[in-house]
Amino acid sequence: MLLLSTGSPAAIPRASGHPAQVGPATYCADQNAVFKDRHPFVGITDAGVAFSDSGLRGCSFGRMAADHIGYFRFLLGWPQVESVRGRYSFEFYDQLITQLAQHHLRFLPVLFGSPRWASSAPSGATDVAGYPPVQPIQFAQFAAVCVQRYGPDGTFWRAHPELPYYPIRVWQIWNEPNLIAYWRPTPNARAYVRLLRDSYRAIKRVARHTIVVTAGMPALSATEESRWLTALYRAGLRGNFDALAIHLYGPTPSWALNRMKAARQIMDQFGDRRKPLWVTEVGWAGGPPDPYLASQHGQRVQMSRFLRLVAKNRARLGLGELIWYDWQDYVYGPDPSWWGYHLGLYTTNLRPKPALAVLAAAAKRLDR
Repeated sequence: MLLLSTGSPAAIPRASGHPAQVGPATYCADQNAVFKDRHPFVGITDAGVAFSDSGLRGCSFGRMAADHIGYFRFLLGWPQVESVRGRYSFEFYDQLITQLAQHHLRFLPVLFGSPRWASSAPSGATDVAGYPPVQPIQFAQFAAVCVQRYGPDGTFWRAHPELPYYPIRVWQIWNEPNLIAYWRPTPNARAYVRLLRDSYRAIKRVARHTIVVTAGMPALSATEESRWLTALYRAGLRGNFDALAIHLYGPTPSWALNRMKAARQIMDQFGDRRKPLWVTEVGWAGGPPDPYLASQHGQRVQMSRFLRLVAKNRARLGLGELIWYDWQDYVYGPDPSWWGYHLGLYTTNLRPKPALAVLAAAAKRLDR
């Protein structure tokens, strides 16, 4: 999902100012909290948090740290950083990564998008970022620049020795390339594998032990997922990633388990039995209104069942990290009943839903 793929915050109606003015005063009670578990397993994807003002964003990161949520996944957009070829603008990400480090949270960046000068978009296209680059090697060069800045011994960390040292050690390459919205004009397994291969090699040349994760990929069924993953492997996927990622949006936890089993089966079939399977987006809506669930209670029940299945099958399926989508509800489109607006653990006015306590308790057990 990872909405706002172009990286523009304009579409999100987000709160600003001190949280006491926009939600419960208790939201900032843990604004100075730091993540203390040895290694995180659970994370959050949320564009609205990233685009919040620094005060509110700091409170959100403090809440995550206090609730044993150790990863924050968000877009690191090529169009935003290098809109003009050879000129890099990292100010927004410097501020974001500074705050994450202050809370001892790990950043999981999704490298995504093509600036107009590199995009394969036809003349006159508006969603230029959703088109892959004409030359995948140029995207790979951008990835290497990011690793040189934010990775282990990166220039950002050398320039800021006062910060807790939390370099980026995991990089995700693109988002949902099996959907037209993120790979225009039509998904192409072979083209994505070329982009991934070039990026993998470029990143490893800079930081050998960095983890490269495939784009998270959604599917309507285990059969559809198997078909797409098989196409990727036949296009040369093996040897060009360290962890394979999927996105789980569906009716029930048992459906999600079948999706994970199907992905694991394909990985094993093509010789990647030892590589981990990551879930970089999963969520159930907690309306009303939404067409999937009638209440916040329903969201809590689905999450609880899903997390029990994760704990039970974690070793057998080789599950790596688990990222919930998302932190807070946002309604900014023409149809407020769309389920994607109601996946948050907090309501639009920053009141916690029952599912938050379930995720926090499970994260404490699942973190390593």
